Amino acid sequence: MKLVEWIKALTFFFQVLTFSFLFCFLFHSFLFFSFPLLSFPPFLLLFPTHLISLPLFFLMVNYEDIGQAPQCDYLRSEYAELRSRSNGNRSVAWSPDGSYFAWSCGRGYVYLYKWDSNQNKILRSSADSKATLSKQRIFDCGESVWSLAFSTLPEPDSSKQEVSSTHFRPRHINFKKYLTLAIGVNSGRIQLWNCHNGNLLCLLDDHTKLVRCLNFAPDGSQILVSGSNDGTLKLWDLDDDGNMTHTLHTPLKNIVYCCKFSPGARYLAACGEKRLVMIWKMKKPYEIFHRLAGHQNDVVSCDFSPDGVLLATASYDTRVIIWDIHEGRALRELGHLFPSPRPIFAGGCNSYYVRSVTFSRLGTYLGTVADDGYVRMWNLLSTSEDPESIAMVTNGLCCGFSPTGQVLAVGTRSGCVYFYTSQQRVPSLQHKCRQVIRKQRLANAFLPDDNMEDSDELCPSDGLKLSVPFYPQRYSWDCGLACSCMVLRFLDKNCNTVYSSDLKWLQCKESVWTIHLALLMKLHDVRHHFCTITLGVDKNYAKQSYYKDHFSEDERQVNQLFENAEEKGISLEKRSVELAEILEHLLEGNILICLIDYSVLACTGCFKEKEGCTLLKCFGNCINYYQGHFIVVCGYNKVKKLIYYMNPNDSHEEICSCSMELFDIARKRYGTDEDLLFIYKD
Repeated sequence: MKLVEWIKALTFFFQVLTFSFLFCFLFHSFLFFSFPLLSFPPFLLLFPTHLISLPLFFLMVNYEDIGQAPQCDYLRSEYAELRSRSNGNRSVAWSPDGSYFAWSCGRGYVYLYKWDSNQNKILRSSADSKATLSKQRIFDCGESVWSLAFSTLPEPDSSKQEVSSTHFRPRHINFKKYLTLAIGVNSGRIQLWNCHNGNLLCLLDDHTKLVRCLNFAPDGSQILVSGSNDGTLKLWDLDDDGNMTHTLHTPLKNIVYCCKFSPGARYLAACGEKRLVMIWKMKKPYEIFHRLAGHQNDVVSCDFSPDGVLLATASYDTRVIIWDIHEGRALRELGHLFPSPRPIFAGGCNSYYVRSVTFSRLGTYLGTVADDGYVRMWNLLSTSEDPESIAMVTNGLCCGFSPTGQVLAVGTRSGCVYFYTSQQRVPSLQHKCRQVIRKQRLANAFLPDDNMEDSDELCPSDGLKLSVPFYPQRYSWDCGLACSCMVLRFLDKNCNTVYSSDLKWLQCKESVWTIHLALLMKLHDVRHHFCTITLGVDKNYAKQSYYKDHFSEDERQVNQLFENAEEKGISLEKRSVELAEILEHLLEGNILICLIDYSVLACTGCFKEKEGCTLLKCFGNCINYYQGHFIVVCGYNKVKKLIYYMNPNDSHEEICSCSMELFDIARKRYGTDEDLLFIYKD
């Protein structure tokens, strides 16, 4: 090529580059000045690396160079041609032994088929030659289906007894006799069906919104966990006729999209909207083990590795992250958009939303479904950033490996299911060694440690921690209301009216006294006992800066409440309470609300000094005079002489601790009146 032609080509290239730069600069200037929190300064475009990354953002991986996953079977829904929200196949499930496959095919129906593990196909009748099959078993749920889960296998000597489906709360059902299919529906109910005879065994009814996810504990304990749009996870014990045993709350009432037990049922993982990824210990009092941060958008699916030490999470930010649950850190990211979008764009890549993720039986493969029309199978033994094999599936919503790991089932929005065979690669020695090391580290996390403040290994008389759902205070004056919400959640009662109609009924405005909290407990039918050394308001408090701004109005109302306490049903007693009585109250499984001087209280678990802008943000600057504050006392450790409590003004939302001596000083300081509000479960 002549020199003149080279010059013309370069001139044209720089003209295009200049116009592209000007367009991007003007566009991002508009975004920055219109929405400064959602954009980045336009001067960043001056850096060449940023300019080059803009066109690369729209590039895709060339999937022609990647292997194609072979399809081995296909199920077509009768409602595939109908376009309705209730048609979507939101869940597929395999029985633990791989003999059954269930899918929600639309219109409130769940089909149950027998699966041939030898040929990797649905068992069809001789008359069937097409994809539309003769129904093996149909469960008519009567409303939209959102989630499915099989129970553990029935006991070998159990007889298949038929149970009537007319009892919504039956008694004495031995669920270990049946292979049970749990179905979560739109009304918030969970239907339990007998897979052998197709009868409805019972209904579990406590969620207020639709049930998005279900999972049985794999240890054979017949514990079922359910996650819902109401922001809660509930544990159900089928050995106790399906009664609910515990409720776990997400921090901000996040919608729970997926929940999974670890293989040994030691942990429970849940993910949801607002980047929620949490792991709980499945040992009372069900403490939070980790809160994993790394995704930039809603997290919609999660799954544990077969050894129980890795967790894979899929998000709308186009990524799958594999976590080490012992350390709570990300080990690897699998991107579905090349290059991965920056946080500002992570919520806008609608065509690359990752919908589902699942581990294979050996833990060497990972299956994912995304909105770009591809199913991906990732070889975790490889260091490649690309999947090992793919398949094209339109509108995929969910996926799940068979128990043998040979087949990946993919459910679609049209209600159809595609089955793809997966390679069975023998794990390398390096992979097996890593599994052993991770298991050992995870087991060591449960060993008692002299430096730990945990009281799980102590007998109840020496120490215990009661699991109290955290509720943060909203303003500078409402720590008592927040503590009341924690108490109501602890008792599985509704606290949604505390800040609205209840606060208006109390007429306490922005000054909450302990007598108000006692009245609030009475309003919610909570058995309580209020102990104080001062019946009414101490007139000397008018001289204290903490009370003086609203003392006159408070004095009149609070004194009237004390006078009418018996008439209003408040259990009230004038006396001082010793620490031994508090410990005895906690030993019985009860909690209490305590008024303390927060200027002298210090949490031994915090890794930084108490600062006015952090731990005392509701009271202004760090000062030494009295600062009244309510806390919920929920445990103790006699060996280490610690008191455990929940602080509504804390930032890490976990149980705090302080020495018993300091706790006694803080609760008996002048200004507290030694107020204690004992709460009883019964």
